[in-house]
Amino acid sequence: MGWLFTFQKSLPPAAPGGGPPPPLPRRGGVAYELILNKQHLTIEGLKKLVEIKALINKGLPDQLKEAFPKFELVNIQRCKVNKEIPDPNWIAGFVSGEGSFMVRMFKSASHTIGYQVQLRFQITQQSRDKFLMERFVSYLGCGYISERGDIVDFQVTNLMDIVDKIIPFFEKYPIIGVKLDNYNDFCKAAQLIKDKEHLTVEGLEKIRLPTAVHPPTGGRLPTAVHPPTGG
Repeated sequence: MGWLFTFQKSLPPAAPGGGPPPPLPRRGGVAYELILNKQHLTIEGLKKLVEIKALINKGLPDQLKEAFPKFELVNIQRCKVNKEIPDPNWIAGFVSGEGSFMVRMFKSASHTIGYQVQLRFQITQQSRDKFLMERFVSYLGCGYISERGDIVDFQVTNLMDIVDKIIPFFEKYPIIGVKLDNYNDFCKAAQLIKDKEHLTVEGLEKIRLPTAVHPPTGGRLPTAVHPPTGG
């Protein structure tokens, strides 16, 4: 038929323990179902895909506008999403696809060693899913919501919440896939900070090396940790 449609984002992994998988993006889910049912091989199915494309991101590129000059935009009904989190395995699967376990290290004049370390567990979604982010706060019993434009973040930065709630949760309901390495490094950093090893150069070096460490926005990780002059 002359046109190829691709998904640029991989599908989220199935939840461990046989729980329901995390939801597909709403319009992306409609498009995925069309392709799964091979409707994209028909003219009508292809038109539906073009209609979906016209409703998301920046709309249709000029080539598609020329190829499909006559079609009516339809208001695709959004999938109904349960506002309640079904079970903890669902959270593990969702976070395996959408969550971040971050360790940030940056210079700080107020710290004797010259550096500050911050742990952050974060999930980011479109603002239309704010209700889901709010459910994470109540379900996990910690964290907070922040908004920036059309983006909403669920974040946990309090060390004791991370040590007493977040890590025990994911030890019981494990992270799967590529984020497992970051999660393991995150746990090691949390233990080092809990033991106050981050207050020594040797401890900071242990935290600096794992792959989970991220510089603050606009910053860079130090190639090595050096105490302030005279320290």
